[in-house]
Amino acid sequence: MASLNYDDIYQKMTFLNVTELKYICDVYGISYNILYNYNNKLKKSGYMMPKSTIINKLIEYLKNPNIEFKDVIIKKKLINFDKIGDLKKEDNIYFGQYKNGNKKILKLIKELTNDEFKFGAISCFIIRNALYNNILMTYDEFSHIYMRYVNEGFDYGRDALQYINYDGDNWKRDRLDAMREIYKIYKI
Repeated sequence: MASLNYDDIYQKMTFLNVTELKYICDVYGISYNILYNYNNKLKKSGYMMPKSTIINKLIEYLKNPNIEFKDVIIKKKLINFDKIGDLKKEDNIYFGQYKNGNKKILKLIKELTNDEFKFGAISCFIIRNALYNNILMTYDEFSHIYMRYVNEGFDYGRDALQYINYDGDNWKRDRLDAMREIYKIYKI
């Protein structure tokens, strides 16, 4: 496998959707979920690693099939399942409390962002990356990060879905070709 062009493989893997990448991970026992400890049992958080991280893990596996990947486990300091009371901008955002659509969270963050905030891709990206990197942040810090993305543009970078940057003439064909090639590399 030393003759493989890993940059080319990465590019082709960006054509795959998350379900297809998860399937390859499942075949080889590669973890992609972000976990948390609850009553001394590991549970899935409902969040998964960023797409680029999953692709990088799959490429690392190609380079070294004996590699052992550590699970990403949310640290205890980031977890709180208590009911949310009155929120202030200095309060921390915890896994177990932050939920898309929560009216108290929505009201506070809308105030902090001059009514610019919407639950969606940007907020999920910020929260998922904070959990993945075990960073505890306040609602105020979250709001500043959110507004930076709103004002400067949200750049998915290499983590992007391929169709955002696609400039070919036949998306469906090129995507299927990339998927077949990746599945062949992974002997699926």
